This record gives sequence, C-alpha cells and structure tokens, in this order.
Amino acid sequence: MTEKKHQADNKPEYVAVIRLRSAINASSKVKHILTRLKLKRRLTMAVYKNTPDILGQLKEVKDYVTFGEIDTETLEKVIEKRGKQVQPQEGRERGLLKIKGKYYSNVIGLHPPRGGFERGGIKKPITQGGALGYRGDKIKELIMRML
Repeated sequence: MTEKKHQADNKPEYVAVIRLRSAINASSKVKHILTRLKLKRRLTMAVYKNTPDILGQLKEVKDYVTFGEIDTETLEKVIEKRGKQVQPQEGRERGLLKIKGKYYSNVIGLHPPRGGFERGGIKKPITQGGALGYRGDKIKELIMRML
C-alpha cells in the first residue's frame, strides 16, 4: 500500500500540450476539445495539471497535438521568456499558473522549432518518426528549441 503512495507522489505535476496541426477537416469533437484546451492556433502551448480528465482529452486529440510531462524548472524558463503575467479576478485563479507568487496565463505562444520538427514531420506520430502524440519528458527538448 505504501508503494502505491510513493508511485503517486512521483507523478509529474504538469502536462504541456503543444498544438501542431490545423483543425480543418477535423471532427467537431476534436475542434471542441482543442477549444476547451485553449489551443486555438498552431504552435501554442498550454500547461495543465496532470489529471486523468486532461489525459483523456489529450488521447482524443493526439493526431493534432504533442504532449508530455514538464518539470517546474522548464516551466519557469518558459514563463520567464514567453509568459504573460495576469491579475486574477477574485475566485478566478483556476486556469492560471502560480509561480513564485505571481499568476501567469497557462497558454503560451511559441516559435517554430530551431532545426525543424522530426524527420517524419507533423503528419506522423512520434512512434513512426514524426512529431505528434505522447512524447513523455522529451517534450522539454522540443520546448527549448521553440523558445
């Protein structure tokens, strides 16, 4: 029983999601999920808490985004370079990131990656040499190339 607690404690706190493809010709369900995740444009990144609800939504849109766990160090670098500080309204802190006592928007615009995407491009999943889908903690490398 204690082993399960330790495994749950090791779960990363945040998941980074980067939209890579346009939603033209996508199903209405996929478009709706991308809107709910606040990913309205290509090359935008959103950061969410690592919950089963978010992971379920990401599995539905895996053909349009890439996602993985992000540590707090990388998140702080991204916020420092590209983050947008906001003043939360009372009781409206839910969709915001709180880092070092300040609130930031959880949606961040990024540049195209230096050196381009993987060899397979943005039309293939990461398992086939492309860029789409779940990439685990290797998303940090992609984010650093996109800053």
